[in-house]
Amino acid sequence: MTNPNILLVVLDCVRARNTSLHGYRRNTTPILKKFAETATTYTQARSPAGWSLPSHASILTGVSPAVHQMQITDRLEAGNTIFEDLSSNGYQTAVFSENPYLTVHNSDLRVAFDEVVTETDNENEKIDSTGDQTTADGFWYADQFEKWLAGLTDDWAACINLMDAHTPYETRPEYDDWRDEFAQAINDQLSFKWRWKVYGGDIPPTVVYPLRRLYDGAVKQADAAFGRVLEVLEDDGCLDETLVVVTSDHGDGFAEPTAVDGDPIPLMHGMSSHEVVYHVPL
Repeated sequence: MTNPNILLVVLDCVRARNTSLHGYRRNTTPILKKFAETATTYTQARSPAGWSLPSHASILTGVSPAVHQMQITDRLEAGNTIFEDLSSNGYQTAVFSENPYLTVHNSDLRVAFDEVVTETDNENEKIDSTGDQTTADGFWYADQFEKWLAGLTDDWAACINLMDAHTPYETRPEYDDWRDEFAQAINDQLSFKWRWKVYGGDIPPTVVYPLRRLYDGAVKQADAAFGRVLEVLEDDGCLDETLVVVTSDHGDGFAEPTAVDGDPIPLMHGMSSHEVVYHVPL
């Protein structure tokens, strides 16, 4: 393959442990498992960081978080990413995501791309006073990618970040195979920043256990959205000319026991050095 198109698909928040690709008991990733039959699969991949901003900064630049040290108040300077290199070599580039760190946040990760496609113009506009949040799902972004692809004549490189497995879980019924009323009631009542109440001792960590049922359905939807992206490539006739890379920026934790004394229990992501947060599909 010479001068291939390049597609990076980031399954946001998808940890390896809950993928059937990695032997999980629930069939959460049938598309990814089938894709792996003809792809190189790395069983011991680790995300660069435990949360989105520094992890994506490393994915885009190839520089470890220990070196770039990007945090919430830092800015990515132009001219340091692989997508910019590709653009300078004639590739048309774009990112498709609901993840604000890639699209609208002041960290400026969006400078990596010629075009930014997002349904969220402001990183806070989807969060109301009650803490509820709504998002466009991965299928919407697959559709936007299809529209972008239809207008291209040159080589292209794109990043699609699929947020379907990120809280709050708003999974379509056809993928929500393990939902129950108890898990849904907890999901509906928790605030957007609920994990800090657990760390503060206001609510017990056991509140997170039932959410794993919803998470598995959300992972299955992310997998299905990736399948839709593959269909777009096939319909366009460019799948065989495209280097497709699928991974995750980090996993999520559901109060698994820690192996290191003093390490915070993993609740979603952003805290803890637990394996469930770092072991990702690739």
